[in-house]
This record gives sequence, C-alpha cells and structure tokens, in this order.
Amino acid sequence: MPDLLLNALTAGSAIAIAFLCLASRRPPNQRAIRWFGLFVLCVGFALLSHSAWLGGYTQAYPYLVPVCELTRFAMAPALYLSIWHFTHPQPMKAAHCRQHFMPALLFLGILLPSFIPDRSDVWAVPLISLPPAVDRALGQLVSYGLKLQLIVYWLLSWRLVDQHQRHIRQLAATIQHIQLRWLYGLLGTIAGMTILWLIQVSMSQNTLDQYMGYGYFGSLFLMSFFLIRQPEVFALDQTGRQAVQVLLAEQDAPAPSVKPVRLQPQEMTQLKERLDRLLTHDKVFMDADLDLAKLAKRLSISINDLSFLINEGYGINFFTLINQYRINEACRLMGSPAHRHLSILGIAYEVGFSAKTTFNTAFKKQVGQTPSNYLKTVKHQKDVPMYPSERPV
Repeated sequence: MPDLLLNALTAGSAIAIAFLCLASRRPPNQRAIRWFGLFVLCVGFALLSHSAWLGGYTQAYPYLVPVCELTRFAMAPALYLSIWHFTHPQPMKAAHCRQHFMPALLFLGILLPSFIPDRSDVWAVPLISLPPAVDRALGQLVSYGLKLQLIVYWLLSWRLVDQHQRHIRQLAATIQHIQLRWLYGLLGTIAGMTILWLIQVSMSQNTLDQYMGYGYFGSLFLMSFFLIRQPEVFALDQTGRQAVQVLLAEQDAPAPSVKPVRLQPQEMTQLKERLDRLLTHDKVFMDADLDLAKLAKRLSISINDLSFLINEGYGINFFTLINQYRINEACRLMGSPAHRHLSILGIAYEVGFSAKTTFNTAFKKQVGQTPSNYLKTVKHQKDVPMYPSERPV
C-alpha cells in the first residue's frame, strides 16, 4: 500500500507540473518548457498506469491502462524536442516535429482495438481478433521498440547538449548561466531511472517499486526546479535569432573543401583595427553581459561577419578572445597600486566576469597559475607588471 500511495502521489504531481508547463506564458524558453511539460505528462501517465496495476484497478477501470499507454511513444520525442528548443534560437519546423511522433501514431493505431467494446449487439460487424502468435510478436515488437526509442533519443539529446557547449563559445563571453549543464544531470537521472525500470520489468518480484517511487518523486521536482531557474538562453530579437540560427547551422555543417570568403582582406584589416580599438581603448570586454550580437552592433556589422572576423582574423572563438582581454586586464589591476584594495573577487567582477569559479579557471588556463598565487608574486615587485604576452621582446 505505501508503494501504491507513493506512485499515485508522484503520478499526480507529474501531471500537475505538466499542466503548469503546458500553460506557461513565460517568454523565456517558452517552447522548450511546453515540450518539457509534454514529456512530464507522459511520465505521469506511465506512473498512473503502474499505480493502477499495483492497486489492482485494471479490472474495475479497463480503459485506464490503455489510455495511459498511448503516450509511451511520445515520451522520448517530447524530451528531445524540449532540449532541441533549449539549444536552438529558432523553433523547429512543424513538419519536422511531426516526424518524431510517427511511432506514437502507429502505436495509437495498434491500441485502438482495445478501446472497442466486445459487444455484438452494438457492432454490426464482428471484431477480428489476431492469432495468439501474431499478438505476442506484436507485443514484443512494441516492447523492444519502446526501449530502442528511449536509447536513441537519449543519445540524440546528449549530443544536442554537447553541441550547445561548443556553440555558446561562439556567441557569449559569460556562459555559466546559459551553458545548460543541468541538462547533463537531467539526462543522467533519466538514464539511471531507465536502467532501474529495465531491471524492474525483467524481475518477477517488483522489489524495486519503493525505490523507483522515491527516485521518480525526487527527480521530478529537481528537474522542475532547474527548469524554472533557467534564464533565456538566446536573449535576441527575431532578426538576431535568425542570424544565430544560420551561424550555428554553418558550425554543424561539414567543412567545405574550399572555405567561402565572407570578407575581403582589406575589409578584414579595417574591421580588425576597429575591433582592436573597441577592446583596447573602449574596453568593451568589461561588460559582463557582452555577447556576439552586442559587439556586432557596436561595429555595425552582422553577427555572421563578426564571427567570421574573430574566427579567421584571430584564430579563436568569441569566448576565448573576450576572456583573454579580461584576464590581461585582471593582471594589470593586480599589479596596480591604485587597485590593491580590491579582492580577487572584486577584480573578477571589475573586468567582466560574473562568477569566481569561471574567473579562476580562465586565469589558470591562460596565466599558468591561480589568481591568488599571481597576486602574491606581483605584491613583491616594485614595478607594475605586464601580462607576459604583452611584455616587449
């Protein structure tokens, strides 16, 4: 009985959270949240079906389990589309979305006969029953097909998050709030629960029911917590979103044998000089919210042209370029007597970083030592030190 109550409570919570997500009118990540709501709704129906089986309600409510089972093949595509919309600035085309739900529609056609009442006085044409061997084979096909679908979509979802980690370094210099690392935890949790579910269905005794219930209940609310906290990943207008979508598509496309020339050498030289002035004299990198779109606006060029300029003209991405200037400025401030009153965290905020851990990681990678060790070194020097790469030969 405790297992039944816990499963029923988790199922009800999942369905309630799903409707909140589906009814969401929050502009940030709205499409991703709604697809996530569909995923959680499918999870809720699966738990409700299991609760009905645990409580022995399948006889009293014969349609409950078939109705809940209808959503099984929509669960994995809904999760994938949620992650897809988190990691892409433009929505997926409706025709492409529908393709992911073809197995669910096929499954609906297979289950439809179970909704037809077996009453000859109602139906003029008697129902056609499948041979037992065909029925068993069809059941195994559906069972293995569901497991295969979960594995395939889980791998595709993980690949989307990996691609996003590379993409955002082309677009933003401050990434800790938009890098979506919590999706790795989400996918890891789903993988763990899927493994437990596969173990559970292969055992004659349902000894894992109580652990599954606690696991689903905790994971459900943890996922919802991170979902609500996630800010807008691509905070751009419609024109900017379209430009970024094109840029990301170019990043994912196979490298052509001959690279297209987006900017002529003379244009590259002029734009690079302007960009150097913005970075060196105007110090635009000290803006913690600086991204590719803002910098492109300052230069009065397109996002795609600026990305090409940085990648080809400097040989690095936007994230690396901006953070190199930030670290150089941090080194200068550490050696400046006028800024000795600032703590390491204060220096990090001053040069444009918004988190100490990000600053420490970037500093050690570029300078070769931690900020605290570097600060101890410069305090014993009489002259204001320059960053090693800026020292004259």
